[in-house]
Amino acid sequence: YSFCTLLNPDTRMGFGLQWNAWASMFSSLVMQFCAGNMYLFGTYSESLKEVLFEGDEQGQSKLQTIALLGNIWAFMPLAGIFYDSKFGGVTSTVLIGAILTFSGYLMLYLVVSKNWNCGIVLACVFTSLWGHGAGYYDAAALTTGVKNIPHQRGLVVGAQKAFLGLAGSIVTQASSAFFEGDVANYLLFVSLLCSAPTLVSLIFLCETKPVPEHEASAASKKFYQLFGLLALVAIMLLVTSLTRATTGDLPDGVDIVVFGVGVAVLPSLCGLLIRGSGRLYLGKTKKQSKSYTEIPTEQPDQAADDARSEAGESEHPLKPDLDELSVVGSELSSFKDLEDLDGLSPKEALRTLDFWLLFIVLGIGTGGGLTIINNSAQIMKSEGGSQQDVDVAASLLFIFNSFGRMILAVSSEKLSQNNVSRALVFSFTILLHGTAHAVMISSSSDASYIGFCMAGLSYGGMQAVFPAVVGDLFGLRYFASNYMWMMFAPSLGSLGFSTILASQIYEKYQIRTDEGDIECIGSECFRVTHIVIALSSLFAFFCGIWLNKRIKMKKEQRHSIRNSIMSAAAAQYGTAGPEQGSA
Repeated sequence: YSFCTLLNPDTRMGFGLQWNAWASMFSSLVMQFCAGNMYLFGTYSESLKEVLFEGDEQGQSKLQTIALLGNIWAFMPLAGIFYDSKFGGVTSTVLIGAILTFSGYLMLYLVVSKNWNCGIVLACVFTSLWGHGAGYYDAAALTTGVKNIPHQRGLVVGAQKAFLGLAGSIVTQASSAFFEGDVANYLLFVSLLCSAPTLVSLIFLCETKPVPEHEASAASKKFYQLFGLLALVAIMLLVTSLTRATTGDLPDGVDIVVFGVGVAVLPSLCGLLIRGSGRLYLGKTKKQSKSYTEIPTEQPDQAADDARSEAGESEHPLKPDLDELSVVGSELSSFKDLEDLDGLSPKEALRTLDFWLLFIVLGIGTGGGLTIINNSAQIMKSEGGSQQDVDVAASLLFIFNSFGRMILAVSSEKLSQNNVSRALVFSFTILLHGTAHAVMISSSSDASYIGFCMAGLSYGGMQAVFPAVVGDLFGLRYFASNYMWMMFAPSLGSLGFSTILASQIYEKYQIRTDEGDIECIGSECFRVTHIVIALSSLFAFFCGIWLNKRIKMKKEQRHSIRNSIMSAAAAQYGTAGPEQGSA
């Protein structure tokens, strides 16, 4: 048994306590902050390359293979499957994530600090550890969030993913402030920063009673305030990055202040979410066999039912016999299938065309984004940029990544309330990402900065929108498993675009410098890669439009069949009274 189920076998509440949903939401933000380590590979990849592949003409492709393994294990569906299993739950999932993350970065610290050429196999194992650890953080945080606050799940996803993106930029500031030129100790710092806080915050992370729909307005207000605070931090980080890019450096102590402000956001978020939300601790949970996400149903009084049966009446006044309804059997079957769509298991979801359409769109979009993230250092250096330019590009990626998550989360939630599906918003986000690669084809430093901003904005938008699309399509009952199965798409996209395409083209044009280093300088290094991803994004856009059309058709079909059944019920039993209609 996991620690969670050992303490309270009949619930999935983490330590057997029933906490306020907003306390759990704060803890999920801490988890996402720690999961942000998955975006840090570009900040230390060059140091790994120097230790592992110095003088190796295939060093770049080998480095991308290491990055790919980190991405694959970050998006491996095992975390979601484990969470939904009888051995899973919140506590055990987070503990596994903390152990994996700490172990992975600790081993990378030993590689760099000891100048240990461990070989590509062990290096892949080490990156896989932290990658898979981040996946466990993400699965636990996102699942508890959408289950605890189901009626604003678009805003829940956006808030968590925005903080995930900001985490990379905040930790990058720590690199400049405390570890400039000292990559080894920077990796040791990351191993502690991205594991220790989760052990404290998991006490509050649990599945609680869902926030009721009538509190939607107050809940939305909290999220908008949260987005405002995150936006201020993102603007501060943006100004810092632009100042470094234009002046070449920052005054002494500025990086330390920026990092301190970034970390101080956590207690501020805690106060914002908890304020006005009542008690944090609601008491011990009662033993129950069903999840809090399931809606309890009232059991009719047996004696009353027997009396009604003797009188020839239905067992329950609001429960007519469907066999007596004048509704075509095929319509009832279709209606059942449509309702089942609200809770499809992974096995059932994998059999639908909708799953694979979303899988293709997500794989192409996030694969292109990961190509830029994993190759940010090489892209800037191919244009003659310095390490400082690399740090600025990485910060721009992280910052606009966060802006994209906040902007698309709010806009998609607002549009969905006006019958504009999130799938349509997701499709146009992919189109924006393709435009970013088109801008970077020119391979000038100015165009690359603009492209990094657009790529970060669109990549963050994808991460904010698609989890809510998964919930819309397949429901919340198996959300963790379906979400993590869908997260396998970025791994395949990264394999195709970053590891195979980008690395092969980069190595084709690389040269050996007078100092003996192997580098690729010029527009040829990534031009073909940008062209291919831009065209693929256009294809993904049309796939997304097709998915949106299918969603609209199913929604209209569902409403039509539901209206047919209600009309038949009204004709059979008469018009329902106000109380019955309300019920």
